[in-house]
Parts: sequence; C-alpha cells; structure tokens
Amino acid sequence: MSPAKRPGGGTRKSGGKAVTSSSSGKAAKRPASSGGRRAKAASEPTAAKRAPRRAVAAPVSRRKTAAPAQAAKRPAPRREAATPTRERAATAVPAVPTVPGGEAGSRVFDVLNMKSEKVGRVDLSSGLFATRPNAVLIHEAVVMQQASRRQGSADTKGRAEVSGSGRKPWKQKGTGRARVGSIRSPLWRGGGTVFGPTPRGYGYAFPRKKARAALAGALSAKAAQGDLVVLDELSLTEPKTKLMVGVLNRLGLDGSVLIIHRDESGTLARASRNLRRVTLLDVTGLNVYDVLAHRHILLVQSDLQRIGEVWS
Repeated sequence: MSPAKRPGGGTRKSGGKAVTSSSSGKAAKRPASSGGRRAKAASEPTAAKRAPRRAVAAPVSRRKTAAPAQAAKRPAPRREAATPTRERAATAVPAVPTVPGGEAGSRVFDVLNMKSEKVGRVDLSSGLFATRPNAVLIHEAVVMQQASRRQGSADTKGRAEVSGSGRKPWKQKGTGRARVGSIRSPLWRGGGTVFGPTPRGYGYAFPRKKARAALAGALSAKAAQGDLVVLDELSLTEPKTKLMVGVLNRLGLDGSVLIIHRDESGTLARASRNLRRVTLLDVTGLNVYDVLAHRHILLVQSDLQRIGEVWS
C-alpha cells in the first residue's frame, strides 16, 4: 500500500514504513549545528559590549540632622578641663602659704614659755613642716591606722566546735524523712556556722616613704592653719591635773591638744591622763591619725631636731 501524500509535503507511516514526501519532491535538509551551546554563546555579544551594571546607591542614614541654619544657631557645648582625682582631693587640704619677706613654704613661729610670753622665734622650713599635703596619701595612712586598731576578736563556732553527738539521728532510708548525718549540721537549729568570723588581725604593712610623706603633709597642714604652738620647755613641779589645765589655759588652747614631748620622769603623763581631750606622745609615736584628730599641737623646741632626725 502506497503512503498517502499530505498537502504541502510531509511523511506518513504506512504499513510500518516511513515515507517522505515534499511538494518539491526533494527531502528537507536540517541545518548542520556544531556545538549547540557553543554556537549560542558565540552569537551573544562579548562581555566588553554588555551594558554596565547599575550602581547600588549608598544607604541613607535615618538619623535626623539639624538644618544648616539651626546648627549654626546652637552654641557649642562647653567642656571644662578634667581635673585629676588626686589634684581635686589635694585642694581640700590647706595649701602651704608664703610668709612675707621669706621664701615660699617657710615657717616662722614664736617660741613661748609656760606663761604664754614670747621668748624667741624659730624657723620651721624643713621638709616636715613645709611640704604640700597630699590628701589621698593622708587618707591611706588614716585607713591603715584604723584597720590596725581593730581588735579582730569576733568568733563563731563551726560544725566541729558546737556541742552535740556525732551519731546519725536515724537511718538513711525507709523512714520517709530527709536524710541527715549529724545534729551539728548548719541547717539545723543549734548547728555550726558556715564561714563565720574568726579572730584575726586586720592590720597590714604600709611603706615607710608613704608614712613619712603623709605625716609631713599632716604637720604642714597644721602649721599652715596656725594650730602649732612651740614652747621653750614644758615641765611641772608636781603631777597634778590642775597644773596642766592652768598651762593650757594660759596658752589659749581651748580645744583638743596633742602634746609631743619626751616625758622621762612621767610627770606630764600622770598630770594629763585624766584630761579626756589631751594626748601625750613621744616623738617615736607620732602618727597621722592623732595629728588630725586634735585641734592644736604643742611642741617643745628641744624636740624639733629629734622629730627631723626620726621622720625626715
């Protein structure tokens, strides 16, 4: 059976065989393709001829900015120069004044007798009485002294120190109660204390240079305030409190008084121990806390050189 022809040409299966037909009577030929994708890529324009990419715009800040006119009207913020902490603290202590006719930091005091009569003058321009007080250093010295004066006698009993048996109150399992091993447990009433205080010392070492500098600053502050009194001598015929009170009244020392003198006979100590606001110290026992705790300082001229030898 011959294959049927379609209008315009074509093929049609007839009896399992493919028959090709065309209007021109010739078989249609397909264009030869070499490479497929390669040919397609070759037909596209090169990278140099491609259109440039669109530039991405920079993100716009959402922070509101003042208008130029408004920004010009606003005054610039006033900033003060920062003062170091130590300089601010040092200003609380009186500065060393300048004595007229002398050098900066010099100290000239009148020497009085026990009747408050002027008998001479003394120049205390050494380092102990003419230094710049350092409030931070003085504070550290006072804190150290207060810590060293603590008794540190607080004590509590721990689990091994409280009274009570070491027997297990009941068996571990089967009772329905909480397990426990001793009645001296900190969880029980009457049990030991956990991490409680024990007797100890609160004092700590303080550098010698810092202690001397703090003492010099405290003495200089007292000298600058005019709270320093220098005597030619200080001695009593009898260890009577009345005699000590009379001397202090004649000198005009109405507040607390710190007497710095070496009392070899013990007369001054017995005469002043009943006075609550009077303290007697030797040169070796001079400290920052007592200098600041008293309003007036009473010195003997003969002890000035010894003070410089011990603390300078």
